Amino acid sequence: MDDATAGAARARLLLMADSGFPTGAFAHSWGLEWAVRDGQVTDAAGLAGWIREALRFGVAPLAGRAVARAAAATKTGRESAARELIRLSDEVASFQPSRDARAAGGQLGRSLLSAAAGALPALLRHPAHAAVSRAAAGRDDRLQHPVAWGFVGGALGIDTDALLQAFLLGTVRQWAQVAVRTVPIGQSEALAVTGALLADVAELARRIGQRPRPLASVAPGWDAAVLGHGELAARYFRS
Repeated sequence: MDDATAGAARARLLLMADSGFPTGAFAHSWGLEWAVRDGQVTDAAGLAGWIREALRFGVAPLAGRAVARAAAATKTGRESAARELIRLSDEVASFQPSRDARAAGGQLGRSLLSAAAGALPALLRHPAHAAVSRAAAGRDDRLQHPVAWGFVGGALGIDTDALLQAFLLGTVRQWAQVAVRTVPIGQSEALAVTGALLADVAELARRIGQRPRPLASVAPGWDAAVLGHGELAARYFRS
């Protein structure tokens, strides 16, 4: 990859990772709202610990590995990659502890795919794009967000390690912003928590790159929080 191509790929990643990219992620807490209501997260230190555990035992081995596998399948440049991506999406969905979580993951994935196609026309030229789009439109739990992230990043030629780091960091940033509204903590504290987890993000991305299989999630506390969110009588976030 020459410098111009690498530079274009980095620019595309920066656009995808921007908090203003219209996926609707801001509407989801992925269980953190329930954890705050349950008294598990009451300050910045508690937030950092909660996120670190969810990242290491849930997000990285499940969603992170799905990103890596989706990117690898996409970079083959074959139309047949669409079948592998849909199977992978269904596998990711099977790990979700609730119907709401599966639907939320599908909504984010489809929104990412749609927004990326509008902002980055190069995505439309990938041979699998049309088939992935058709399959994603058929069920509300498709296309799961990490699979969509890997597909879009792979199709746009983004380095897998950078793609993984951006995905994991985006998850951390989202949880930090949820905490600003629910704990509550200040923006400076939220930024400090995010900064403190940068080394974790880089290390987890490296590990995923070395071992992208199998998908796994051993985070019962996080699963309980995602499930519990649906039982809240009143809530700020959809999931």
